[in-house]
Formats: sequence, structure tokens, C-alpha cells
Amino acid sequence: MNLGEAKSHVQHAIGGYPSVAPLQTVEQRTVEVINHAGRQLFSRPWKFRESAGTLNANASLRVISLPKFYEEMVSLTRTVDGEPVELATPEDMDRLYDGNSGTSISGYINRASVAWVSGTPQLLVWPTPTSSETRVLRLRYRRAWETIPDPDGSAPWSNARQLDTPTYAEQLFIAYLRAFAVGYEDDGLNERIAVVEAGPMLQTALMKDGIQSRDYGRLTPQRGRTFRSR
Repeated sequence: MNLGEAKSHVQHAIGGYPSVAPLQTVEQRTVEVINHAGRQLFSRPWKFRESAGTLNANASLRVISLPKFYEEMVSLTRTVDGEPVELATPEDMDRLYDGNSGTSISGYINRASVAWVSGTPQLLVWPTPTSSETRVLRLRYRRAWETIPDPDGSAPWSNARQLDTPTYAEQLFIAYLRAFAVGYEDDGLNERIAVVEAGPMLQTALMKDGIQSRDYGRLTPQRGRTFRSR
């Protein structure tokens, strides 16, 4: 689905253009509804949100930049030996920094934590890298909904821009679009979202995505034996 189609679903749901707040344009309000529906869709740990990449370490810096649309960590491993990095809280990392000035050797980072630094999520690592290294960590993470910029801003999106939704989740996304569009007009947003999330479209999308397994009913006994009786 592209941005133009998403706008059309919003307008179709309410039979016209959405009402706007003071100093807000119709276009801005429409995009706002789409962003809210997209974030609701992305609130679940969908497989389609997962992405992977490697991280570079800089000498004497305890902070490593995370990918632009990072939202949730799935796994973090060292590339030097494939071992997982133990995750800690930012408070635990502070205690490590205060109690030990250890430095890492050849990418052997032992602890890590995601913390907000200057308004951006960053990865705190320990021990502190002694040298700049590329591809020191392998990260699997879930992407955040890519917020649509203000159409009147410096970087507007084209209506042809594809949104981050796979085909099997489009019906669910449309249902969220309609729920947010109508719910903001009649103050019934919570009830409308609850109806969507109790319905079959969510269950179908979950099964297609692989988060939820199908219910095949009672399992039948195996015809053959897996061991030899004596």
C-alpha cells in the first residue's frame, strides 16, 4: 500500500476530510491519522519488523550508534566468536564504569544496554573498546514505524511512497486506519480498536506472520513408534 491509498482509506471512512485542530491543515491531520494507525500496527512483535545489521565500535567511546529506525532488540552477538552479549540495565552499566576501567580486546564486548542519549537510543557497551573496529557486533532488531514527514515540511513524501506493511497485514492496517479516522471524529477510538483486535483480521495476520500457530485441534496418536520395545 502506498501513501495515497492510505489517505483515500481515511477519507472514505469518514465520507470526506477529517476535522482539524487550530493551525492544522487537512493534509497534516490525514497524515497524523495514518501515523497513529501505523504505530498501532507496529505495537506487536511482527516478524516483518525484524531486520539485521552489524555495528561499529569507536576507540575509547562507550556508546555505539544504533540503526535509524531501531525500536526493540531481538538479539546481540559478537562477530569475533558468535557469542551473545549479556544485556544489562543502564544503571548496571554505570556501576561497571564506576567500579572497573576495563577495556575490550579485539571486539570482546561483554555487556551492553540500550539507553537514551541526547534523545536518541544508543547502545552502551562494556568494556570500553580500545580501538575502532568495524562489524564488532551483530544486531537483530525490530524496526519502528517510519513516521511520515509533514507534507508541508522540507522533506515531504510522495503519494506513491510505499508504506512498511506486507500484503498479508494490509487488511488489518486498513481496519486500523478506519478505526482511527472515525474514532477521532466520534470519540469512540478505544472501542473501535478493541473491535479490530478481537476480530479475525488480526488472527489471520498473526498466523501469516508466524507469531501465532494455527490450531489444528487435538493431535492424533502416532501410528509408528519412535523407539523399539524389548
